[in-house]
Amino acid sequence: MSTINRMLMLALKEALQIVRDRATLGMVLGVPLLQFILFGFAVELTPRTLSVTAVASQGERAARMSDGSNPDLSARALAVPLH
Repeated sequence: MSTINRMLMLALKEALQIVRDRATLGMVLGVPLLQFILFGFAVELTPRTLSVTAVASQGERAARMSDGSNPDLSARALAVPLH
């Protein structure tokens, strides 16, 4: 038998064992589903306030950057000499 065929047969055997055992099947499917739901409520990807400062090298003009859509999401540009 080839190595790939043996690996496929082993994977099939293990899959059948998992399907037969209800406790293992519940853990294989239930634990990731529970984590997905809990972490989905815990993680929020919308920033409320975000302060960003951009540093420009000497000679560049400093300016305030904002797209105007959200006043909390703005950045400051500073002219700082580099040595």
